[in-house]
Formats: sequence, structure tokens, C-alpha cells
Amino acid sequence: MSDTIYFKRQNRLKEVLGDKGLDGMLITNLTNIRYICGFTGSAASCLVTPRGNILLPMEGISNNQNLR
Repeated sequence: MSDTIYFKRQNRLKEVLGDKGLDGMLITNLTNIRYICGFTGSAASCLVTPRGNILLPMEGISNNQNLR
């Protein structure tokens, strides 16, 4: 899938967070993490803020994992 679709999804999520006055969203469901940023690992969480920060802390990421 194109990186562009992930950027569009991330930007839309940031826009909604800002519109609703939320400080951020913690995403823990792996299906939702893949939908937002394309990460396909087996363990992660993702913190998105309306200011544009996306943090994806994870343990033991392999060299061939892609993050968009």
C-alpha cells in the first residue's frame, strides 16, 4: 500500500483530535495501528497527538519491519 494513504489517515486523525480538543489518542489494537501507520509487527502501541507527533514504542523490532 502506498505511504500516501497512511499520511492521509494520520492527518485526518490529527484533524479530528484537534477539532474535538483532545490531547491525543493511544492506539493499542494491532489492526488499528496497521491501518494508521502501516506497522505490521506483533507488539506495539501508537500515540498520536493533534500537533503531529506519532510515537510508536515497541520492543525488539526486526530490521525488516516497515513503518510508514
